[in-house]
Amino acid sequence: MKHILSLALAAMLTATAASAQYYPAKVGSVLKYTSQSELPEPTTHTVTVTADSIWQDSGNTYVRLESHTETGTLKTVPDSYSTAMSKTGDPQAPTVITLMSPEQMRELMVNTIQNELASAGQMISPSDLEQIMAQIRPSGKLQLTIDPTAEPETKIPAASIRVNVATMNVSIHISGGKVLGQEQITTPAGTFDCIKISYIMKTNMAADSLKLYYTAWYAPGIGMVKEQGCDKKGKIVEQEELVQMLRP
Repeated sequence: MKHILSLALAAMLTATAASAQYYPAKVGSVLKYTSQSELPEPTTHTVTVTADSIWQDSGNTYVRLESHTETGTLKTVPDSYSTAMSKTGDPQAPTVITLMSPEQMRELMVNTIQNELASAGQMISPSDLEQIMAQIRPSGKLQLTIDPTAEPETKIPAASIRVNVATMNVSIHISGGKVLGQEQITTPAGTFDCIKISYIMKTNMAADSLKLYYTAWYAPGIGMVKEQGCDKKGKIVEQEELVQMLRP
């Protein structure tokens, strides 16, 4: 739910006694958010996040969350997706949310290159595209780890993803993350008991750089309920808030 210079993650659904992880327990669960951003200009969107699939592998439970941003046109392909993972059958296990995988970074770079060429009136042949894709080799994985048992001031592991293609260098880093404690917040979707976290996200692309300071609230069995991104002066430049939940 964020662009190349502004990633914002949406996640998950209502709490159940059997699950303390931060994702929905059923395929087809839907969360709707209002997303406001001042970057690169003031915009307001409705973002819909759907639990597309849930599966188990090697003792872990995975949930794929597809994100669609309302732009006035019907879209059948998600704008982005994230994957949440926790240990199967362990309600106290940390939830690891993959905001961007190497495969997603490669897809993002290819789309960026194609769009830049298209804006210059140039087309790219399938063979040239294959060569470009072969050169795009991202490293790392952008993840956010949330531990339901963590005490206040517990650090959240840093994470990063980067890729170098010709003269185009892109990297996204999460650092300085920590648990702030428990807090109850109210949104149009209801009142939620949340774990409150903060972290810094820095995006570098060529000569451009963006550093935002995030505060986010995650509810057990739901995921992200609210998130705010501020600049270095403390001004809110991005905000996302849960406004509706739909169960299958």
